[in-house]
Amino acid sequence: MSDSTISSFSDDNGSKFNIGSVTYRVQNADESWSLDLVDDSTLRFTLKPDDVWKYDSSTRERTEIASTEIFKPGEDISFGYQFMIEDGAKNTADWLLVGQMHANDLTTSPPFAVEMKGEKMAIMIRYQTKSGDTVSTYVYKDSQDIERGHYYSMKVEANFSTSGGYLHVWRDGVQIVDYQGPLGYDNGVYWKEGVYRSESNETLSVNFRDLTFGNHEVQVAQEPGDGKTIEGTNGSDNLVGTPNSDKIDAAGGDDTVTGIEGSDTLLGSGGKDVIRGSDGNDKIIGGKSKDKLDGGRGNDSLKGCGGKDTFIFEENFGKDKIKDFKAGKDKIDLGDFFSSFDDLKGAMDGKGHKVVIDSDEGTIILKGVKISDLDHHDFILNA
Repeated sequence: MSDSTISSFSDDNGSKFNIGSVTYRVQNADESWSLDLVDDSTLRFTLKPDDVWKYDSSTRERTEIASTEIFKPGEDISFGYQFMIEDGAKNTADWLLVGQMHANDLTTSPPFAVEMKGEKMAIMIRYQTKSGDTVSTYVYKDSQDIERGHYYSMKVEANFSTSGGYLHVWRDGVQIVDYQGPLGYDNGVYWKEGVYRSESNETLSVNFRDLTFGNHEVQVAQEPGDGKTIEGTNGSDNLVGTPNSDKIDAAGGDDTVTGIEGSDTLLGSGGKDVIRGSDGNDKIIGGKSKDKLDGGRGNDSLKGCGGKDTFIFEENFGKDKIKDFKAGKDKIDLGDFFSSFDDLKGAMDGKGHKVVIDSDEGTIILKGVKISDLDHHDFILNA
């Protein structure tokens, strides 16, 4: 079995630390209470109302860690851990996860999840049929409320395959799941632990300890440039990339598109879209409607195309280029950095059809624009 010792711990969102030899990435709202190291093998996750991870919608709350190592489709997996839900207000969330194997695409719902239905434990599985439909079913629902303050000892054996899958789960030495059949989406899985739920009014603290995995062959994470192509529908989609360099095309509808890491190409196409990059050098292109574009960190290329677009800049945004800013139509949100247009003008430098805006957090280059074209109506400021 693997080592459960936690090392190089950090509680900051986006940071990484190790459990044994495996690296985990922190995903939370970056609050002081979100994640604590209790001892060298125990983590405490606390979720309060409105604790929203920056890549989630406002109706989802999360404090989790995600493994960077991926199990191959069809691989036999065995692992164990203990978890305990602390005393507190009863769970009222519409859905709540306290541990999951997530598919290696970041967009589908997890093929294995330990859930809380009110105060009762449940285990959900999902798999994809040959026709491409997703089937979701509970393979375990407890008839009794959980015991708050009790450490449950969990052992899991699984094979995520749509042709020869299985799932066996033991809780405190008693087998509660004995499932044989299709499991997952045939694209690899990785472990996540913590708390992930729909918006809810209560504070919840969960402790995880002694996480160990049996011997397994790990699929090496894709290198930047080997990301996925993700396509939306004509409806309103929420599309999230992978830690690699992806291409995401939202297609029609009013969509939310989010890159995670890597140098992504994010396309809004039709609809009123919200498009966010992350840490890489991203290429972000809107569509014909009124879009919101945020490059995130890194040196990004932004193009709104048609519509009255808003270009949003936040801390450490890097050196970004806006290729088609339309003065008098588009807006640039610099509310985090400037409180008046006079302050902003002092940070501008123009030469020919190019304007450069410098701040302590990064540089914005407007191409095809003269400084005389701009006034306070073109910016959103913290007035």
